[in-house]
Amino acid sequence: MIGIFPFVCATILAVTVDGQVNVNICPNRGKRFFVKDVENAFNKVKDVFEGPVKSWFEEFFEIDIKNVKKSFTCQEYWMTNLPEHIRRRPLKNLVIPGSHNSFTIDHEVKSGNNFVPGEYGAAERWMKLVRPIVRDMSVTQDMNVMQQLQLGIRYFDIRTIFGKPRDNAPLDFYAAHGLYGGPSIQKLHHVKNFLDTHPREVVILFYQRFHEISPQRHEEHVSLINGVLGDKIVPCNIFDPNRSSLEDILAAGRQVLVIYMGRFCHPRLYLDNPFKSINKPGDLVKFMDQSLQTRTNQRLHVLQAVMQFKPDAIATCLKFKCASLKTYGKRSNALLAQWLNGKKNLNIVMVDYVEYAGIVNVIIAKNYE
Repeated sequence: MIGIFPFVCATILAVTVDGQVNVNICPNRGKRFFVKDVENAFNKVKDVFEGPVKSWFEEFFEIDIKNVKKSFTCQEYWMTNLPEHIRRRPLKNLVIPGSHNSFTIDHEVKSGNNFVPGEYGAAERWMKLVRPIVRDMSVTQDMNVMQQLQLGIRYFDIRTIFGKPRDNAPLDFYAAHGLYGGPSIQKLHHVKNFLDTHPREVVILFYQRFHEISPQRHEEHVSLINGVLGDKIVPCNIFDPNRSSLEDILAAGRQVLVIYMGRFCHPRLYLDNPFKSINKPGDLVKFMDQSLQTRTNQRLHVLQAVMQFKPDAIATCLKFKCASLKTYGKRSNALLAQWLNGKKNLNIVMVDYVEYAGIVNVIIAKNYE
């Protein structure tokens, strides 16, 4: 009976994208994705919509829930399985799933933990009184780096701090978003270990914000990245953001494109990353439409398909307790899955809580349209 179980799981969950790619099932991931949990999440999200938006969402829920059932699979080899003509497209024209604030799963709220300086402005002095709420506002992913890679995520959005998560912790580089996360070197080793066993997959690391990092610390951080990823990193002098393809990167024996202000590949030359703080579905649709319409198409482009809130005072934190970033993530992913229908000129599509609404499968499938 035990021997049959993996086969049954694969039979139930395997998906073929446009009849061409057999999605790989990752070991021990199935327990995370029960369809009943997905239905419950959708039901909770439906309640927040009003008027025409609610009617549209109910229709979408009824029609497409069957697709959500079969999309919770891992796509750890999706780049490997791309046909050659797609691998030869410029990387700027490949449709790539990405995660927002990618390394936040292990952000802690224990007593004695430090907050990332400057993240909450005048409200910061009150945050220690409502640590669980702070975590709701800081964590944007429920999957660790390896799980995200197995699910198909190939773009990581990273914030880094040099400091101490606790007074008795060592000074080091850590993931950061409101709270401290795990050590940066640990995340990088996850990426390396995955790429060692997946030689035809490529990952983009975008270091988009730094906290408490001096020029000297930047040099130390760069050395840390080079020390772990080494010759897997794409030299910027051989990567043309307007021309280079996935196949070009692989042919050069490389697997990691690092985008980092002033080091590695400079974001202003290699990547457009328009951002707007949004907490309403209608505003998200308008922003995504505008982001796509104004794309320069000369370099990589990130579509930020996320909703969020940024409270200025403790009263706002309390007000939003029932609307954590996970609530926003579920809602925006369901909205994005519908919005993507018929859209062209996409590149990197970045989301929160990557496992919801089968959004990774939807994004990857756009490469075959």
